[in-house]
Amino acid sequence: MAYRNQNHGIHANNIGSAEFRGGVIQDNQWGVYIERSDGILIENMQIKGYTDLIKDITIPSNRLKLCRTQDWRHEGLTMMNTRWRYGEHDNGNGLRMKNVTFSDYDKNTDGCVSSWPIAMMNHKYHDTHFDYVSSWENVEIVDSRGYMFDGCGASQRWGFDDIVINDLDGSLDPTDGSAGPSALVSNFPHMTKIFGDKCTA
Repeated sequence: MAYRNQNHGIHANNIGSAEFRGGVIQDNQWGVYIERSDGILIENMQIKGYTDLIKDITIPSNRLKLCRTQDWRHEGLTMMNTRWRYGEHDNGNGLRMKNVTFSDYDKNTDGCVSSWPIAMMNHKYHDTHFDYVSSWENVEIVDSRGYMFDGCGASQRWGFDDIVINDLDGSLDPTDGSAGPSALVSNFPHMTKIFGDKCTA
């Protein structure tokens, strides 16, 4: 369990392959932060944002609460947008997630510049083409705002307009997931037209 860290719950930095299995990540500024790391697996985990419990015991103290400065982002998972390793050190994978639930990123965050269950990191490595090969399965995001994944920042700030996240079982389908395997892609014609009328924004 990673609980009540004023920075990262898990900070994976410069890792070639790692597996994070089981547990609860709760009430951290950044739940899981992946930086300069490839071949990451997150499985059987609950990632919770700013819960009512921590809010009740940190008000009015500013010293202990999250988002102590207004330019801090509150994020459950912060992932890469390009691979870090190429050539003989490339393990061929970016991020895999399986059986992961995100919640509590839609409340108690008035002091944060933004609050997202999943977002891209604020670094740009190599070029501006997304190649962090990623797949998610049985990922549930509980958010009353309908927020799920912030790919807009990566597009607007750093020019990534070809993001693809493979949704292996359709669990991220905004309807009911009955369509089966699908993908989250950047909302640009060169990405969406390939799916014809099956792509929804």
